[in-house]
Amino acid sequence: MKVLKLCTSDEFTSDVPDEERAYRVAERVIAEATGESVETVLKPIWPSAELPAIIERWMTEHQPDLVLFVVSPFWMTFESV
Repeated sequence: MKVLKLCTSDEFTSDVPDEERAYRVAERVIAEATGESVETVLKPIWPSAELPAIIERWMTEHQPDLVLFVVSPFWMTFESV
């Protein structure tokens, strides 16, 4: 099973060991529940007019079985100029 996770750059910080990251835990849980191996493709996103076309390209490129779209509260709660 292939999962396309649309995420923030937090997924790439070095503070958390890879095997303890949320998507790795989810891979193990899904694999145990389904008996299938799970591969997660991480793609950091940022709200923009181009995002729908970018996601469509990734869908074609990666052919995921599941898409996880993590909506970051940072996009709505952070005041910036």
